[in-house]
Amino acid sequence: MVSKYKLSMFTTYTVNERNEIILYNSLQGLESVKCVNSGTDVEKWLNNEKCYEANDNKIFKWLVNNNYLVEDDTDEKAQRNAKIANLLEDNTLHLTIHLTECCNFRCEYCNVWENGGNISNETEKSIVQFIRHNIYKYKGVYIDWFGGEPLLKIDTIVRMSKSIIDICKAAKKPYCAGITTNGYLLTLENVQKLIGCRVVDICVTIDGNKDIHNSMRKLVSGEGTYDVIINNLMGIKKKIQNRFLEVTIRVNLTKDIVDSFDIFYNELDEKFGNDIRFSVFIKKVNDWGAEGVDNIRDKLICYTDIVDVFEKIKRNPKKLSIKENFSELEFGGRCCTASRRNNYTIYTNGMVGRCENPTNGMTIGHINDVSTWLTDYVNYPKWCGQAYNMPNRCDDCLMSPLCFSQECPKLVIEKEKQDCILTDTYIKRMLELFVVLNEERSINIE
Repeated sequence: MVSKYKLSMFTTYTVNERNEIILYNSLQGLESVKCVNSGTDVEKWLNNEKCYEANDNKIFKWLVNNNYLVEDDTDEKAQRNAKIANLLEDNTLHLTIHLTECCNFRCEYCNVWENGGNISNETEKSIVQFIRHNIYKYKGVYIDWFGGEPLLKIDTIVRMSKSIIDICKAAKKPYCAGITTNGYLLTLENVQKLIGCRVVDICVTIDGNKDIHNSMRKLVSGEGTYDVIINNLMGIKKKIQNRFLEVTIRVNLTKDIVDSFDIFYNELDEKFGNDIRFSVFIKKVNDWGAEGVDNIRDKLICYTDIVDVFEKIKRNPKKLSIKENFSELEFGGRCCTASRRNNYTIYTNGMVGRCENPTNGMTIGHINDVSTWLTDYVNYPKWCGQAYNMPNRCDDCLMSPLCFSQECPKLVIEKEKQDCILTDTYIKRMLELFVVLNEERSINIE
């Protein structure tokens, strides 16, 4: 019997300005992004209402080999669900540790500093003890140092890291870490300490050009912070030779930053574009509950404005990567890590949760009482359950392999409405930009 094939439910395509066809399969992720000349008659095989008998046509075989076409009896939802289970049940222990709620900044859209608590010696020791007693349950450990401003507690990072590294070394388990910092205390001395603590990912926020950034992200004294942060990052570029270190510059977009993004992105590219360790991650400012956000509410943007930024980058591409944004097109790229079984957040008071936001009242236990949260059979299904039982509109969506229908599980639990950002326009603009920045994805299949 001749096999029959259909268009994968997760395959989509767009035609760019050069009349090329950009193909993408959300189950396969970025590896599936390919750009082919429209003269190849690819489009005639991309009808989701047809079945095609197996044949020797070169284009047909290429589409099958790259999973754009699948056998007619393929249960693609089952394949997706199996991959979801593998990702959510991953056995790496991922801890986000809030070292302090204190901060040397007073950013317009943030209020974390208002509580002002610090991690106690007891909580610090309890975290280390938890890892020591449970290390053999996991294939590795990753820690995100978080705050407040975590570099205010650099001594705690060094002290805890030494113990955790020793534990993982004795158990022959891999260990590495990341840190989210405002960058003001990211001196060469502190960077060297972080590298010694196996920190390989550093995320620093710069919100626009000097004037905009200094209006948004001030010191407690009201002074600007842009120059110090840029100088610290330049110090890393020039004097830190560690090739495993990656520095992500996060940009929280407002209308002002969108309007001036061309100039700002060019400035960053001139400084960091020739160092592959540096990249930019573009997000939008949200209303995270800070009182100061009322002062900039008229400057908040929606996700369609991010598409405008993609267009600006596409028209004037630079060397400085935006790979973190493209990671959204990977399998699970839009699903919050709070959905993963072995991801936990430990707040300064020792309470354990899954969400990075310590004010949402959704803690699942205390670090000293492992029995209440490590075998979290009651709370865990709340955080990942919808991924295994998607609403029909999500179950049938070609982008469901990216978000698993719950980009923010906290909103699912609270039964709050989530607006899906994975619109046709958003995805296709990202694909067009990805191809512009990755010329090797343009191929000839004739």
